[in-house]
Amino acid sequence: MKEDPDKPVPLESFPTEIQASFVTMALAAHGIEFHTIGELTAQNRCEGPGWVRIFVRACDLPSAKVVLAECRASVTEIDWSQVDVGGRAQSIDDIE
Repeated sequence: MKEDPDKPVPLESFPTEIQASFVTMALAAHGIEFHTIGELTAQNRCEGPGWVRIFVRACDLPSAKVVLAECRASVTEIDWSQVDVGGRAQSIDDIE
Protein backbone atom coordinates (compact mmCIF):
# COMPACT_ATOMS: atom_id res chain seq x y z
CA MET A 1 0.00 0.00 0.00
CA LYS A 2 1.34 3.39 -0.99
CA GLU A 3 1.75 6.05 1.71
CA ASP A 4 -0.69 8.96 1.61
CA PRO A 5 1.25 11.99 0.21
CA ASP A 6 -0.93 14.38 2.23
CA LYS A 7 -0.27 12.63 5.55
CA PRO A 8 1.20 15.06 8.12
CA VAL A 9 4.74 14.12 9.11
CA PRO A 10 7.02 15.80 11.67
CA LEU A 11 9.72 18.10 10.33
CA GLU A 12 11.30 19.52 13.51
CA SER A 13 10.62 20.73 17.06
CA PHE A 14 11.70 23.99 18.70
CA PRO A 15 11.63 25.18 22.33
CA THR A 16 10.17 28.59 21.43
CA GLU A 17 7.64 30.06 19.04
CA ILE A 18 10.24 32.53 17.78
CA GLN A 19 12.56 29.77 16.64
CA ALA A 20 9.70 27.85 15.03
CA SER A 21 8.40 30.97 13.28
CA PHE A 22 11.77 31.51 11.62
CA VAL A 23 11.34 28.13 9.91
CA THR A 24 7.60 28.43 9.23
CA MET A 25 8.09 31.79 7.51
CA ALA A 26 10.73 30.20 5.27
CA LEU A 27 8.44 27.25 4.53
CA ALA A 28 5.62 29.62 3.60
CA ALA A 29 7.95 31.62 1.35
CA HIS A 30 8.73 28.38 -0.51
CA GLY A 31 5.05 27.48 -0.83
CA ILE A 32 5.26 24.55 1.59
CA GLU A 33 2.14 24.01 3.69
CA PHE A 34 2.75 23.34 7.37
CA HIS A 35 0.95 22.95 10.67
CA THR A 36 2.32 23.69 14.12
CA ILE A 37 1.30 22.36 17.51
CA GLY A 38 2.50 23.17 21.00
CA GLU A 39 2.59 26.96 20.84
CA LEU A 40 0.81 27.30 24.18
CA THR A 41 3.00 24.83 26.03
CA ALA A 42 6.24 26.29 24.67
CA GLN A 43 7.83 28.60 27.22
CA ASN A 44 5.47 27.24 29.91
CA ARG A 45 2.56 29.51 29.01
CA CYS A 46 0.16 26.73 30.00
CA GLU A 47 2.10 25.76 33.09
CA GLY A 48 3.45 22.72 31.33
CA PRO A 49 6.72 22.47 29.44
CA GLY A 50 6.57 21.76 25.76
CA TRP A 51 8.02 22.41 22.36
CA VAL A 52 6.56 23.78 19.13
CA ARG A 53 6.38 20.99 16.57
CA ILE A 54 6.22 21.65 12.85
CA PHE A 55 4.45 19.19 10.56
CA VAL A 56 4.43 19.14 6.76
CA ARG A 57 2.78 16.90 4.19
CA ALA A 58 4.72 13.71 3.45
CA CYS A 59 5.12 14.73 -0.19
CA ASP A 60 6.70 18.04 0.90
CA LEU A 61 9.11 16.56 3.45
CA PRO A 62 12.19 16.44 1.17
CA SER A 63 11.73 20.09 0.14
CA ALA A 64 10.98 21.12 3.73
CA LYS A 65 14.21 19.50 4.91
CA VAL A 66 16.14 21.58 2.35
CA VAL A 67 14.45 24.76 3.62
CA LEU A 68 15.24 23.76 7.22
CA ALA A 69 18.89 23.20 6.31
CA GLU A 70 19.01 26.62 4.63
CA CYS A 71 17.56 28.21 7.76
CA ARG A 72 20.15 26.55 9.95
CA ALA A 73 22.97 27.58 7.60
CA SER A 74 21.84 31.21 7.65
CA VAL A 75 22.04 31.44 11.43
CA THR A 76 25.53 32.24 12.63
CA GLU A 77 26.98 32.60 16.06
CA ILE A 78 28.34 36.00 17.01
CA ASP A 79 32.01 36.01 17.83
CA TRP A 80 31.95 38.63 20.57
CA SER A 81 35.73 38.84 20.59
CA GLN A 82 35.42 40.47 17.15
CA VAL A 83 32.68 42.96 18.11
CA ASP A 84 33.57 46.48 19.25
CA VAL A 85 31.23 47.11 22.16
CA GLY A 86 33.01 50.28 23.25
CA GLY A 87 34.99 50.99 26.36
CA ARG A 88 33.90 50.24 29.86
CA ALA A 89 32.31 53.13 31.78
CA GLN A 90 34.12 53.83 35.03
CA SER A 91 31.16 55.58 36.62
CA ILE A 92 27.60 56.62 35.86
CA ASP A 93 28.95 60.06 34.87
CA ASP A 94 30.92 58.44 32.02
CA ILE A 95 27.73 57.30 30.30
CA GLU A 96 26.43 59.77 27.74
